[in-house]
Amino acid sequence: MTILEVLFAIMITTIGLLGAVAVFPVASEYARKGRLNDEVTVCAESAVHTMDARGMRRPDRWITWRYVNGGLQGNAYYVPGTAPLQVISNPPPVIVRAGINAGESYCLDPRFMAANVIPNANPALIPRFPEGTIFPAFPRRPAAQVTGPNDPDNFAMGNPGAPRMQRITLANGAAGSAAPYAPANFPPMGQFQADYVFSFMDQLTYERPGIQRRLTGNDNASPAFQLYTPINDPNSGTIYPGKREEDGRLSWIATLVPKLDRWNATLDDKYVLSVVVFYNRGLGAELSIEDFTQPLTKPVKEWTAVILGRNANDASDFHSGGYGGGEVTITANNPDKLRMRSGDWVMLSGHARYGGSTPTIGNFKWYRVSDADEDPYETAIGSGIWKRDVTLIGPDWDLQNVLPFDTSTGLPNPDFYGNGNPIYDDVEVTIVPHIVAVFDRTVRLELDGTGY
Repeated sequence: MTILEVLFAIMITTIGLLGAVAVFPVASEYARKGRLNDEVTVCAESAVHTMDARGMRRPDRWITWRYVNGGLQGNAYYVPGTAPLQVISNPPPVIVRAGINAGESYCLDPRFMAANVIPNANPALIPRFPEGTIFPAFPRRPAAQVTGPNDPDNFAMGNPGAPRMQRITLANGAAGSAAPYAPANFPPMGQFQADYVFSFMDQLTYERPGIQRRLTGNDNASPAFQLYTPINDPNSGTIYPGKREEDGRLSWIATLVPKLDRWNATLDDKYVLSVVVFYNRGLGAELSIEDFTQPLTKPVKEWTAVILGRNANDASDFHSGGYGGGEVTITANNPDKLRMRSGDWVMLSGHARYGGSTPTIGNFKWYRVSDADEDPYETAIGSGIWKRDVTLIGPDWDLQNVLPFDTSTGLPNPDFYGNGNPIYDDVEVTIVPHIVAVFDRTVRLELDGTGY
């Protein structure tokens, strides 16, 4: 064998070895994704069972704060779910309902609410800022960003604004001071309790061979093992294994949206329960928001953009008509608001017409981003209007509001009702980072204690 042949053999062997080595990080990443998907699925199923076991579908255990006249002005009023109707004497008088209201949607998020109330205020536990009581916790678009008379945020037209969910927390279940020690009042969950209940505790922590703590002479061939919080016996000095440690990276919230019959405009007694699973959402103060009327000093936790409805040419930014989500163009006043990639989740919210009725009902649906263009683009240099084309996968959006033409008559859908009120066809997009999965199912609330 000549030297040249040896060199060729070495080159071929090197190429083969490099190809084999390149497979390992890819395989490791796919294994990590597979493990995370398994954990997320178990987390979502666990969350549904937790809601049932802890009575979270009972509105009498819900707690929220509402504002005079339903807006975000004036004083906040603490509303435990067990309270009767409250008449607020602040003129003009307004009734504040506890529990559920017809057609209202809810976001069960005690971790967020615990991080956004003032703990030692008088009256107790009032929200730091009004946006902390709604989902998404982000201001509606100002007049300079309104897109026209059919924009729900066009308050000059008397429009109601983009719909919001009422954010709710739960009673902490603290025992009363007298036998039989039933709860005497119903204060909301604190931060520690909310973190414990709404975090996934089965994402166990382990250490790989060669880096184990508190061990010497590690053997890299030994298997990985779980970690336990050590318990030190002060009398004997013996260290015992305590609770299994967990990564604490997975947490969840739930949204409840009433099911509506779109043809006869009636509310069903069922709700669409969406369990929203987060990875690395944050803890405690990391979930707090700031005063949106002042310059912000830290990144916001959730924000909104918009999918524009029909324009003068009867074209909508729902390029697939809203079927299964489909291809859409999302518009914002800042390219940072359009940060998203394949696998992210967004929530669409809009005013849905049902059965041809003039009064609209807020509707909310979750979609997965299956594809997104590389970068946002500005419609015109210096315009401050940024767009990004993405593909969404999920349920059909409310087609009456986004189709340019009536499917039965072939005529363009109108922009106004017969009485002159505008039809709201702009759809708001809520973007919340760190969502890894959303699981839907249909449930009933436990209004009579049974849930059936």
